[in-house]
Amino acid sequence: MAQTGADVARVAGVSVATVSRVFTSPDLVRPETRQKVLDAAAELGYEPKLHARPPARNATHQIGVVLPNLANPYFAGIAKAVHARARQQGYGIVLADSDEHEPDEPGLALGMADRVDGIVLISARSPEPVLQEIARQVPTVLANREARGVSSVLTPTLPGILQAVDHLRALGHTRLAHLDGGRDIPEVRERTSLVRDHCARCGMELLDLGFFPVRFDSGVTAASVVMASGATAVMANNDMITVGLVAGLQQQGVRIPGEISVVGIGDTELSASSSPALTTVRVPIQDVGRHAVDLLLTKLADPDAAPEALELPVSFVVRSSTGRAPS
Repeated sequence: MAQTGADVARVAGVSVATVSRVFTSPDLVRPETRQKVLDAAAELGYEPKLHARPPARNATHQIGVVLPNLANPYFAGIAKAVHARARQQGYGIVLADSDEHEPDEPGLALGMADRVDGIVLISARSPEPVLQEIARQVPTVLANREARGVSSVLTPTLPGILQAVDHLRALGHTRLAHLDGGRDIPEVRERTSLVRDHCARCGMELLDLGFFPVRFDSGVTAASVVMASGATAVMANNDMITVGLVAGLQQQGVRIPGEISVVGIGDTELSASSSPALTTVRVPIQDVGRHAVDLLLTKLADPDAAPEALELPVSFVVRSSTGRAPS
């Protein structure tokens, strides 16, 4: 009788999902675990069927991608990485842009369900129950968003943000303005609360200036609000807002970092090309897209596999947009 992935999992002492990843995305598995699975497979004579998928109508060799705004280099960078990885694995992509309009996300995702084998939702805005329903109807992986029961690639930016806070405090800043681009996303609200607590512990005041849509012109508009707040440093949670903020401050004749320091999050090409170059929390955008495809192919190979949440580390990059607090 032919051996199955479940047999290999039992002998190796791992989950069926881990066995699937060893043969579809081995770089996602620790070397010692990978070797245990390979040894068990050899012992049983197991021959994997790579990227197996249901044989019926869904075998399209296409992956759907839904993102909030194709004009935003952060989202576009992840989508480009998804496309590159998909091509390596013999898949094309079908792309949809919700234009930052949350109610459109479910319709865009489910509207392509019969044309794709699975979907990658990038920085989804929809409530968790909606994302879970999408995943019930079509294999789904979330990039930069978490929902119970749905596989995801996460980039927890909190460690990098706390490094940024410590960096600014060391430069003498005591009032930090914050521009929120996440509004009702629970993870963003929780992160902001933790950042506020950290600021309080190190003697800084976090000034939450409210929600600003993730667009360049939002940053330009925010410049006046930031200067009126009395902050000597400001952090925005997306490069698009941050670059717009820099432009708006410069239009007002504000010196960066002489009068105010600026920190972004993302580290897209905009960060280094901005003038001044942005100090930022670097998110591994290419890895997010690549691993999202790998998790989706793992799901297609074994639809019954348990959902996985993969966390990728971020880092903090100091450039010329931050300096000592003004006297």
